[in-house]
Amino acid sequence: MKRSYLSGSEKRKRRKEKETAALKNSHTLFSVGFHKVGTSSTPHSSSSTAHNLNTDDDDASSCSDDLANVGDDLKLSDKNSNSDIDSVMDLCGHGTSSSPLNNALTQASVAQHEEPDTCYTPNGCDIGKLLKTTLTDSEVKQTILSGPIHYPKSFPRDSKNVKFPVSILTSKLQNGNYVERDWLVWSEEKTALFCFPCRIFSCSEVSHLSSVTGWSTEIGWKKLYDRIPMHEKSITHRENYIRWREAELHLHDDGIDVRLSDDIRSEKLRWREILKRIIDVILFLGERGLAFRGSTQKIGHRDNGNFLGIMELLSHYDPLLREHVIKVAESQKEGKRLPVHYLSSDSQNEFISACAYHVRQTILEELMNAKYYSVIVDATPDCSHSNGGSLPTPNVWKDLTGLTIPWYWM
Repeated sequence: MKRSYLSGSEKRKRRKEKETAALKNSHTLFSVGFHKVGTSSTPHSSSSTAHNLNTDDDDASSCSDDLANVGDDLKLSDKNSNSDIDSVMDLCGHGTSSSPLNNALTQASVAQHEEPDTCYTPNGCDIGKLLKTTLTDSEVKQTILSGPIHYPKSFPRDSKNVKFPVSILTSKLQNGNYVERDWLVWSEEKTALFCFPCRIFSCSEVSHLSSVTGWSTEIGWKKLYDRIPMHEKSITHRENYIRWREAELHLHDDGIDVRLSDDIRSEKLRWREILKRIIDVILFLGERGLAFRGSTQKIGHRDNGNFLGIMELLSHYDPLLREHVIKVAESQKEGKRLPVHYLSSDSQNEFISACAYHVRQTILEELMNAKYYSVIVDATPDCSHSNGGSLPTPNVWKDLTGLTIPWYWM
């Protein structure tokens, strides 16, 4: 029966082959200048190489131990990375030279031990430590999440020894109530006031409150009584304040406020698209002088007029308009009145009046720019025996094709 295990001579033979292979590898490693950490000899010294290299076959096991020591020395420890990096430098024989390995390890050591940004603390962000005029998206996000730091217990006096006006930290409403100006923050680093939303969102320094230096003690506290209300009412500040609060809601949590704001935004976009379709139909009928209404205003009736008829036709191919028209038709069948649907005769009249106003403004602008124009007034009674006046206004207009005389009736 054949053995299932190696004999003693075969084991000794294989161990001898492994030791010989290890000796060859050790000879290649130490011949290029590697040495053990802690030796005082130079990397390329022949005596050091001879000391670390044993070529005798009987000492092959000691060479294997040397290789294991070298491998252990090459492992970098997280607790003492600086000393380990220096050890690797010595092992590679580069010392303080500007080799690629030296530069890479040095950069890694600097990046690992680089001091973190001190702008952001558990108590908030000291906005005076932000040195860049324009912040990146990640910096804006981190600043909003950290929030501003709290006011100090006492404010310093300015350069003219004027006491800090604490009353500017609050604002009086028209109903007599006082609210805190939460956008006005303090920086302990600069000993200055900043506008928090304008500082993180403004790309240019529109005011000292949004600059890198802030409203410091060198400028003086006396002018704050006039400048704070002026800055608070500016359009740029209001837009930045809204952006700050909206970003704060989206970053902190996904609560009911965020969901409500998303619903309001989607509803606003839906109504805007519906109004675009309604105005297009009104302009289509007005350009061609067609009647809008019929004898009824019910959706689906054959006598509901051109306006509702075209809206029904478009709803067959437009899912958004189809949903709106179906909702109006169901409310009419049930006898309920929707709060608003913009398909009634009153809404049509309002849209027509708004379009007519813009048409008149355009005609007047062309008359003012024309070189010659005339005005003709005419009146004629209609079927109700009421005089209807018209105002034809021919004018001379020069364009690329030559002189034209357009006529407008108002």
